[in-house]
Amino acid sequence: MSASKESPREWGAHIWIGANFFAWLRLCASARFRFGWRQAYLFPICTASSLGNTLLGYLQNLRDGEKIRETELTQEPLFIIGHWRTGTTWLHELLMLDARHHCPTSADCLHPTRSMSVGKLKRYFNWLMPEKRPMDNVKLGWDTPQEDEFALLLLGAPSPYQKIAFPNHHYPLEELLDLDRLPIPEQKTWERVFVRFIQTMTYFDSRRLVLKSPPHTCRIPKLLKLFPKAKFLHIVRNPISVIPSTIKLWTTLYRTQGLQTPNLRNLQDEVLRTHTHVYQRLEQTVGMIPPTQFHELRYEDLVDRPIDQLEQAYRTLGLGSFEQYRPVLESYLQGQGQFEKNRFNLSEDLVSLIRKECGQMMRKYGYS
Repeated sequence: MSASKESPREWGAHIWIGANFFAWLRLCASARFRFGWRQAYLFPICTASSLGNTLLGYLQNLRDGEKIRETELTQEPLFIIGHWRTGTTWLHELLMLDARHHCPTSADCLHPTRSMSVGKLKRYFNWLMPEKRPMDNVKLGWDTPQEDEFALLLLGAPSPYQKIAFPNHHYPLEELLDLDRLPIPEQKTWERVFVRFIQTMTYFDSRRLVLKSPPHTCRIPKLLKLFPKAKFLHIVRNPISVIPSTIKLWTTLYRTQGLQTPNLRNLQDEVLRTHTHVYQRLEQTVGMIPPTQFHELRYEDLVDRPIDQLEQAYRTLGLGSFEQYRPVLESYLQGQGQFEKNRFNLSEDLVSLIRKECGQMMRKYGYS
């Protein structure tokens, strides 16, 4: 029986084929080129692809480089922050219904050195993109909103997502999240890559840029240094849902995108430790943000009352007239129906452990 056009594709290319050549070599060197034997074939493939990416990046720089370097933001960027699996992707998609916003797409983030050429030829590259994310039911496509951390990673900026490539290698995840404890040259590299990415996005579209990346939750000092008037929208969710979903996220990414077969040892402890770090870091740095540039909401409230929650966020952050946005938002929500969430059968031991490790955060946000 032949597959219909509606049948989902189960395969997608590895994200590493979108890397810059020098970023790819640094990534491999960071784990001493310790590829798994089943994944070793990816080294020549990704190396060849990275050379092509870098060449196209040079060509784009020759054409537009000077204009991009001179580009200034016309509006303050809006950063969606929050731990993984708290609803940041959904919130990103809702905000992108507002025609006054734009964001990095999958084309921009997964092929950042040649996003413009991929954008023009994306219909020929659909076979590279799975129809849904492997860890949940969210649709994927070259035009869907994407996490800018992937672009930074593939352009050579230090990132905790290096561990997706080499899950068995030890990386200083907290330092890569916070950035300000990294050596100064690495911090400068991150700032240079990030600012150039923002300038590139703004050069091709001057609307307000909406960026979503969980690691940015730990980078408020750095983001305010680069963009003092940036706005922040923080979403939080019950850890009883977040922790098992995050474990599944990393398990899936390590297995589908890893360059070595993951052993997954200590993954649960790592997820719990990182969750605690993210909220401790947020607590330590959120006071640096002026009140008119920060708004916080709960995922559960956004699900129950999306229009009310977003209207309040627009009012607090000064994002412009909500009434201009309301009709398209209402139409979208009416057409969505019931979203099927991942379901987990949690052991009592895991629930007790989550309550113990995340108790302070749960009490603060009303999850006790």
